[in-house]
Amino acid sequence: MSIQFRSRIKSAINYSNELNSYGVCCGITGSSTVKSFYECFTEGGHFIPGSTLSVSCPQIDTELGCCCSCSYVQSGGFEQMQSYPPTTPYTGSGTKSNVSKCECTRLGGKWTPGTCPELTSTNLENLCVSNVNGTQIDVRYPRACCHLGFDTNTGWPTEVTCTDICNSSDCAALSTPEYPSYFDANTRCNIPLLSTQTNTATCEQNPLLLMATSSKLYDGMNLSIGSCYTLSENSEGDFEYDCTLSPEILCNEYWVEAQDSDETYCDNKFAPSNPVKINGKYSVQTITEANFNALGLTPGDQYQGGVYIGIFQPSKLNTVSSEVYGNIDFSDPNLGTFTSDDIGGTDSKWAIIVDEILYEVPFLNSEETDLHFNTSLWDGYYNTYGYDNLFSGIESNLMNTIKYTNRKGFMDYYLPSIYELYFYSAYLKNKGSYTKGNIISSSIFDLKYTNVRKSKNKINQKSFVYGQIINSNLSDNYKTVIIDKYNKQTALFFRRIVIQ
Repeated sequence: MSIQFRSRIKSAINYSNELNSYGVCCGITGSSTVKSFYECFTEGGHFIPGSTLSVSCPQIDTELGCCCSCSYVQSGGFEQMQSYPPTTPYTGSGTKSNVSKCECTRLGGKWTPGTCPELTSTNLENLCVSNVNGTQIDVRYPRACCHLGFDTNTGWPTEVTCTDICNSSDCAALSTPEYPSYFDANTRCNIPLLSTQTNTATCEQNPLLLMATSSKLYDGMNLSIGSCYTLSENSEGDFEYDCTLSPEILCNEYWVEAQDSDETYCDNKFAPSNPVKINGKYSVQTITEANFNALGLTPGDQYQGGVYIGIFQPSKLNTVSSEVYGNIDFSDPNLGTFTSDDIGGTDSKWAIIVDEILYEVPFLNSEETDLHFNTSLWDGYYNTYGYDNLFSGIESNLMNTIKYTNRKGFMDYYLPSIYELYFYSAYLKNKGSYTKGNIISSSIFDLKYTNVRKSKNKINQKSFVYGQIINSNLSDNYKTVIIDKYNKQTALFFRRIVIQ
């Protein structure tokens, strides 16, 4: 899962006077000269501000020789270095003549007297291999530095990235006061440091990201960052999530607020799972009951694409159904359980998430032919997506715009059944909040579900779907209605997560 970072950084402080000030520079060969701080720093010297040449520089070993060091590896050299020990050693660069022993030690290199010979696989071990923290290794090998990358034009942080770098001081130079970089002396970015290892740097799990948790972004607007999950199609045609670190206002799909410091951003417990395709069709999302309970959700919480309203269970596969608020007989609504018929899938209970954005749509548009489907009163996912090879779901333009369409980072929304709509009404009545409109369901009207008990799905040559009035300003609030399939009404999209 890739990780990026989006935010604004504070204005830079002007240090030009300090950088241009002059003093004594004690050079890497022991020389004492007057230079600016910047000039001394770029030469690797020690700067003493405001001093004169009467200052005595520290005594150092000024003997010159051959230094093999990571710092002398030319551009492109790191990419040619295999895990150590390599099958084919890299001999293109990494040594420099006329370097003092002190300077070579400062660079973490290996120093030998005399002028550097041409580097070969034969003399490589003598010139460049040394004991580093108890391990024999080529001193030219870089280590991983996790840091923020910045856009050179805007100054905005663009991503948390890993760069192979020579030492901790070089890594520190890539940090900012708000976002310190992180140097890992035991790994590289893309390949294992040693051939006996398998691990590489994992920048998304290092302290850099945890330090960013309390960042005050957007120049005093106090917007904290969180995880933004974006669903995209990979080269194999499958869908998977990428995670970016972002304020909520910059996240167009599923955003999770930063959790406590024990959970890294993109591995938090609210992270979505990649859609799973079986026999060419994407399966409904599932979760164990223990793992779902560990989320600690309560009805009304925002979760994975909408508002979590509770766990719904039909009576078909349970002793008793969930409580719902409505009445399939069109009489006054009431709170109670319901009896499921056999039409529907085989899932016994599921968490329902509601996208509370209202859509004004007809069940069928004027150009569509009215086909009758034997739909479920309690399983909207069955009505929308079908079940196995027995039923492919309702065929209509509306359903085609719902099925496998990415909304808010999820591609498994469906049009709810009438009993799932009643379940939502029970939630709304308990919360004391209301959605306005005649809300359509995916359950197609049939008189067999009323007291008439005779199968008939058309009245005056018109066919209908069940709906429910949800409007606290009307006396008919929560009443069941039938809605002409060609009339534009209000639709809500649901998601489900099956509890196993």
